[in-house]
Amino acid sequence: MRFPQAEVDVGNTRIKWRVRYAMDRLGPVMYRSSADSAVVMGELQVDGVRALALSSVGAPAAVQQWQQYAQECQWSLYLAASESSAAGVVNAYREPGRLGVDRWLAMIAAHNAYPSDCLCVFNAGSALTVDFVATNGRHLGGYIVQGWAMLQRALLGNTQRIHVRAEMMSDTLPGDDTDSCVGHGRLLMWQGFIRQMIVQAESYSAVPRFVVAGGDADKVLPVLQGRLCMHCPDLVLDGLAIMARSAEC
Repeated sequence: MRFPQAEVDVGNTRIKWRVRYAMDRLGPVMYRSSADSAVVMGELQVDGVRALALSSVGAPAAVQQWQQYAQECQWSLYLAASESSAAGVVNAYREPGRLGVDRWLAMIAAHNAYPSDCLCVFNAGSALTVDFVATNGRHLGGYIVQGWAMLQRALLGNTQRIHVRAEMMSDTLPGDDTDSCVGHGRLLMWQGFIRQMIVQAESYSAVPRFVVAGGDADKVLPVLQGRLCMHCPDLVLDGLAIMARSAEC
């Protein structure tokens, strides 16, 4: 592996990255809008990066932009893709490449961190994804539903007179005006889905481990209180690092 290595995850709304130095020393995790690839590239150039590990669920043009830049800089490049099996995890999809690479990397990181546990992996980003992984690494399937912000946009996209205040997002009692009905209802839908995922996970194992990542993890974690649960904010980057390292073996 060439160091420093940039580990970059290009999502639908933001880019998340860090730089890995020799002896596995890690720089801080950084964030930018997905529209700011050129800015991130410039910052990595300043950091003296010599290798790039990249994952992306964005448009193909974004991947091509990064590939071209890596070639211009003469960086070695690892581009993550979902596979039928890797790093101890077996993909449940009949067409493995159609599984979102962020979900794939999150499962790989979670299974490698907790190989003896049956896992329920939440990734709370633009969408809320949930994947189940057996103790033997077999992916048992998953779910994709609207993320926290997407839920509100779907309901209020064409409605100008409803304003959901922050305090309306912490209560699930019946609302007494339209704004609180919307705010409480959204939270109740979100929590109800997560509770059903708990039931599903516990049908696979008496004591499953819940692993939570993503920008809206703070809205998932309270529902999992009292269960075996880990907040792993850098889960996708961790999975990317595992796969980049294995690609060099």
